[in-house]
Amino acid sequence: MVHSIFHPGPIVALCIILTVTVSTILCSKDLLHPLQSSFGLLQLGWFLIVVVTLLSAFLSSVHAGAGALPLRWRPQREADEDQLQYCQACDGFKGPRAHHCHTCGQCSLKMDHHCPWINSCVGYQNQGSFLLFVTSVPVGTIQATFIQFLYLWKHWDDLHRAPFFTIVLFGIGLSFGVTVAVSTMAFMQIQNVIRNKTELEGWIETKAKSRRKYTTLEPYTHPYDVGIGRNISVFLQQVFSSTFDGLYGWPLAPGCNELTLPQEQIAQKRDKWAKSKLMTIATEPARWSIAYGIRVCLCAPIPSLDHRLDVHQGDVVRVFSESHGWCYGEICQSQDTLKLRSLTWDEAVAQSKLCHTTAPTDKQRLARGGNVGDAIGGIDQLAQSRAAAKKKKKPKRGWFPSVCVASTKSE
Repeated sequence: MVHSIFHPGPIVALCIILTVTVSTILCSKDLLHPLQSSFGLLQLGWFLIVVVTLLSAFLSSVHAGAGALPLRWRPQREADEDQLQYCQACDGFKGPRAHHCHTCGQCSLKMDHHCPWINSCVGYQNQGSFLLFVTSVPVGTIQATFIQFLYLWKHWDDLHRAPFFTIVLFGIGLSFGVTVAVSTMAFMQIQNVIRNKTELEGWIETKAKSRRKYTTLEPYTHPYDVGIGRNISVFLQQVFSSTFDGLYGWPLAPGCNELTLPQEQIAQKRDKWAKSKLMTIATEPARWSIAYGIRVCLCAPIPSLDHRLDVHQGDVVRVFSESHGWCYGEICQSQDTLKLRSLTWDEAVAQSKLCHTTAPTDKQRLARGGNVGDAIGGIDQLAQSRAAAKKKKKPKRGWFPSVCVASTKSE
C-alpha cells in the first residue's frame, strides 16, 4: 500500500480532500459556530463522517487493487485455451472478464478501467470500495460548496479582508469541479453495477453490435446481465462474500456461457488484424510532441493511461488505428513485409505462444484452474517477476506520430 499511495495520482487526490475539508471546517466555524449551536455541530459532524467514509474507501481501493491473475495462468480445462485470449506480457491466458493493464503490468480480474487517482485498476477486489468512494465524494463536496458559498456571501462587502479568503476561494473551486467530475463517474459506476458490466465490457458490446449491423451474425447478448435485481445481488455477493473468484461462477444470461465474452473479443481482434496495415517509419520521431504542432501535441497519449511506442527510422509497424495525428500499432519483429502481409491473427498468436510459453513450475500448476488464493492474492515469486519485467520491458503496442510514416502497405 505504501508503494501504491506514494504516486502523483493518490497524492494529488489526498491534497484535494485535505484542502476542501480544511476550508469547509473553517467556514463552518465562522458561520454556524458548531461549539455553540446544535445545528452547527450536527452539520459539521455529518460532514466529518462523510470525509472519514470517503477516505477509508479511497485507501481501501488503493490497497486492495483489482486482483490479478498469476503469471503463466492456464484454465483448468485445456480445451478452453483455444477460446481464451493469450497475453504475451504475462505469458499466459486471460481468464474470463480479465484484461491486461499495461500500467499495472498485470491481467486484472473483472477490470473496469485503470484509475490514476488510486494508482491501480478498478476491478473485482476493489469495485465495492471504489463505488463507495465515488458516491461519497459528491455528498461531501456538495455540502462543502454550499457552506463555502454562504461564507463568501457573508463577507462579500469586505471580501478581501475576510479571514481564510484565499483558501476558501481555492476550496470552493475544487469542491465544485470535483462534484461535477466525480458525480459523472459515480453515475457510470452505478450503471455498471445495475447492468453487471464493466467499462471495457461495455466497449466490447458496442463493437459487437457494430459488427452485426451488416452481417448475418446472431445478435450479441452480454453474458453477465441477468436482470437489475439479480445483478445488484451478484454485486453484493462479490463485495461481502467469497461466492465468486473473479473468474468463473458468474450467473449467465440465457444462451450464453463463460466463454461468450472471450470468443467475441477474439472475433473482434481477428477483424481488427484483417483491417490493419503495414507501415514503415521513415523519419526518427521527435522527442517532444510539440514539434508536430499544437493539435498533435494536445492529442498526445496520456503517459499514465496510454503508452507511446518507441519506434525508430526503418522499423516496420503494424497499424490498427489512426486518430488526430497519432497511429496505434505494434512493432513487427520481422522486417520481411511479404511474410508479414500473409500472416493471419491466429498464426501470430501461435508464434507468440511458441516464443513465450515454457514448462509450468509447481506453483504455476497450482494456478491452473484459477485457484482463488493464487488468482486474487498472487504468488510472491511471480509477483516479483512481474514487477521486474514491468521495469525492464518496453510496451509492445502503443501510439506514435503518423507523420513519421513513409508508406502504407494494405493487408
